Amino acid sequence: MTARSETLRLFRKLHKTRLVVFKDDDFALAQTRAKINEEFRKNANITDLAKLDELWNFGEDVNRLLRKTVIQCEYDEQTGRYKANMREEIVLDDETDSKK
Repeated sequence: MTARSETLRLFRKLHKTRLVVFKDDDFALAQTRAKINEEFRKNANITDLAKLDELWNFGEDVNRLLRKTVIQCEYDEQTGRYKANMREEIVLDDETDSKK
């Protein structure tokens, strides 16, 4: 896989993740979109494969962290409580996902 295709694959993957993790939260969706785009633009001119590999690994870690640890909550005005929107991939215990 070329550096360009790997970078685009990760870029798309992060944007798909933000759509799942921050579903129906327009503010969070806009903020994460801007941050992803900013970080990729900032590193657009890097050609060193070692540095690219480091950035790809970081991007994969960010993707994994978002999917496994971010819990979206909604405020219910009738009850005055927050409801957690849990996804199947959320990790609630202290185990790491190193057992893949």
